[in-house]
Amino acid sequence: RVRKVARELGYVRNDLAIAVKTGKTRVIGFVCAQIRPMLLQGIVDYADENGYLVKILHLKEDTREGYERVAEKVIANRLPGVYVLSGSPHVNHLKSVLQDNGVVVASGDHFRVRSDILIQRDRKQGADLIAEHLTRLGHKNIAFVGDASSERFNNLMESLKKCDIQVPAENIVATQDHK
Repeated sequence: RVRKVARELGYVRNDLAIAVKTGKTRVIGFVCAQIRPMLLQGIVDYADENGYLVKILHLKEDTREGYERVAEKVIANRLPGVYVLSGSPHVNHLKSVLQDNGVVVASGDHFRVRSDILIQRDRKQGADLIAEHLTRLGHKNIAFVGDASSERFNNLMESLKKCDIQVPAENIVATQDHK
């Protein structure tokens, strides 16, 4: 009966006031260097269904210091948990710092959006889709810029080969990192 009257009067719960009183926010962090709209949409939908908001924490540099700046923001915002989308070795440092401060940290190649939906990175399938798309468009002169020792590179070269596309050595620009 109280909730009905509150609705009729237009009462809106003040989550900020509740957070001040309880010391707990209903905001989770999403740490990433590059926004991935489909993944972010899944995270936002899942969080919303469970009464949480998502705060995006942009990782501007893939260095220990960059991750320390993110950790400071997470702690300052009293975030109870974060999902980190990164394969960087610095993630372990971030996890350690945050877990020492009671923050739940999830990361990896998959993210469960709901109990029945799992988003999982599949580099092999991704490479096959890229190769098929380029072939359908009639492209033959392909270049690759990135880590030429990576799983991504090897999968793409294999998939392009299946489509009868050879990438000449001069079209491969090897980099040490993903920037």
